Amino acid sequence: MRPAPAWLAAALLASSAAGFAAGNTPPAGAAADAWRAAIADAAADGLDPAAYDDAASLAQDLGAGRLDPRLADPDWHIPRPAPAIDLGSGLLPEALRPASADYARLREALRRYRAIRDSGGWPTLPAGEGLRAGQRDPRVATLRERLRRSGDFDSEVGADPWFFDAALDGALRRFQQRVGLPASGILDEATRAAANVGIDERIGQLAVALERWRWLPRQPGEEHVWVNIVTGTLEVVGPGGPELAMRVIVGHPSRPTPAMSGELRQVSFNPAWSVPRTIAVEDLLPREQEEPGFLAARGFRVFAAGSGRQLAVDAVPWSRLDAEHFPYRLRQDPGPGNALGRVKIAWDNPYDIYLHDTPSKGLFDLNRRTLSSGCIRLQDAAALATLLLSRDRRWDAAATAAAIDRGSTQVLNLRHRLPVYVVYLTAWVEADGSVQFRRDSYGRDARVLAALQASLAEAGGAR
Repeated sequence: MRPAPAWLAAALLASSAAGFAAGNTPPAGAAADAWRAAIADAAADGLDPAAYDDAASLAQDLGAGRLDPRLADPDWHIPRPAPAIDLGSGLLPEALRPASADYARLREALRRYRAIRDSGGWPTLPAGEGLRAGQRDPRVATLRERLRRSGDFDSEVGADPWFFDAALDGALRRFQQRVGLPASGILDEATRAAANVGIDERIGQLAVALERWRWLPRQPGEEHVWVNIVTGTLEVVGPGGPELAMRVIVGHPSRPTPAMSGELRQVSFNPAWSVPRTIAVEDLLPREQEEPGFLAARGFRVFAAGSGRQLAVDAVPWSRLDAEHFPYRLRQDPGPGNALGRVKIAWDNPYDIYLHDTPSKGLFDLNRRTLSSGCIRLQDAAALATLLLSRDRRWDAAATAAAIDRGSTQVLNLRHRLPVYVVYLTAWVEADGSVQFRRDSYGRDARVLAALQASLAEAGGAR
């Protein structure tokens, strides 16, 4: 047998020695009954009843996650909860689970998907030409059954089961929307591939999403900004629900955006861009070498890395430079062509990640938006800037427009700092009950799922 990867062994060690102290007094009375029921029903939390001998072990996992995210998912940098657990006080499982409706809906979805698996799963769609409403094909019957099994098709079957009717068209569009595909109503190759993702893989996505929710703070703030890297979306959440929503562009898989949290502290209008070295040597230097004058035409300035002295762009020996020998810093002047656009919104983090505008507005129309070098580009940066600034001063959309139109750099520190959470969730459930799945664009779910399954299996085998 091949040895487990070092990261998996470390994750198992951490999960078996979680540093959250549970009270030594076991629960009694109704609380004891509640914990026995929670252990029996641990599968609904993406866990395994066989892994738990007592309430204390399950309490730790419900309160902070079974795995240490620093080991199971090294790109997750949101501080893990550290609950005080006193089972002798009558503490109930509901007090430790995330109170969010999102977590509760995920639990119910996992129950449903486990029931689908236990009843045989769903059929595999065979390859073939695309199908759409109005066509007749034997594959239509298989498609209808596939969508019926996942709850997307709930109508009566017509007299001809091979006929692609309007009811099936609607069901297919609903399915496509649930998996993040254009709702075309056409069974194309991308839709067939999504439909053929196995039930066990979908169950795994739900289990990982539940574990990630347990890693999140229980009090995110009455108002906060929520960015899901996977979906490429941002929401400003207030007491009454979402107050602002937009698409975003996140890091390319080669330069992924990390999951992190913080407080938005500053809005800059017409910012200059101090180019990170990685982008300078991997992106801009080759472009200047291929197209001399590229940097000067786009408002870039060059500075000596040591002295900070500005140099003429055309005086730099670009053809003799490479990633190992690049003793310069680049900065792009403010303006409509600046890579940061007209607005930058910053928070303190060690990764130099921030939210910003972009001149490339057409990219927000793409279905998959993993295109940046790690920072988060905003579809409507002006709207977010207005919302943030209006919370701690007299400010409105006209003030934002005026600040942009002036053209000069203006930096405004926020007195009312809004928490921001940049998360990585490939599965969630909408308020209407529709279970949403998205592609694991960074390949991070597989690592978490492997660690979770191994940890649970090890605990269950040790009993």
